[in-house]
Amino acid sequence: MTIPTNSLIIFIFSGMVFLLLGGFLGGEVARKRQHKVEIKEILQWLTAILGAGVGFSLAGIITSFK
Repeated sequence: MTIPTNSLIIFIFSGMVFLLLGGFLGGEVARKRQHKVEIKEILQWLTAILGAGVGFSLAGIITSFK
């Protein structure tokens, strides 16, 4: 089964968007160091978003080899 190139591009670019959003939230963590409760919440979102970005990117890479 081959995946169309457009689907591959969508997987990779959506992964990159998630990674960029994670980088933005990482900047928010650095900016709001004083408020520990907010940092904990932002770090949870950061972990989820970075995980999604890595997952989408890996899905695009893995499907490109099949």
